[in-house]
Amino acid sequence: MKRKRRYLLLSVLLLSFLSGCSSEMKGESERQASFSKEAVENIKEKAKHYSNQAFQDGEVPLNEFVQIKGTILKSDSSEKVLKKGDRFILISENSQYQVFNEQENDFEVGDDVTVYGEYYGFLKGILIEKDG
Repeated sequence: MKRKRRYLLLSVLLLSFLSGCSSEMKGESERQASFSKEAVENIKEKAKHYSNQAFQDGEVPLNEFVQIKGTILKSDSSEKVLKKGDRFILISENSQYQVFNEQENDFEVGDDVTVYGEYYGFLKGILIEKDG
């Protein structure tokens, strides 16, 4: 009988411990989502606008947060709608830039957009907004 009580008490303690861990993990994921959203919004403040000539002349430092406006010319996706992880070509003032879409919003070929992201010789599109 004592043995059953011990198992029951141990089970109750284990269950309460595990339920406490899951609520802590939920709180942690909410904090991470909030941080990610804040980081995306802050990129608009950090991003610098460079002329197309500066990009062509190699004057834009690597790992710089930049902003480029243009039209999505084409994509490597077989579908017309671009999703996170797709690459596309952005045309801006007769110059073309390769962009990696790193966000959840969907876009289509032909959309006019403003891309905020980190420059590596290509652009990692952290925030992409439709214009107009």
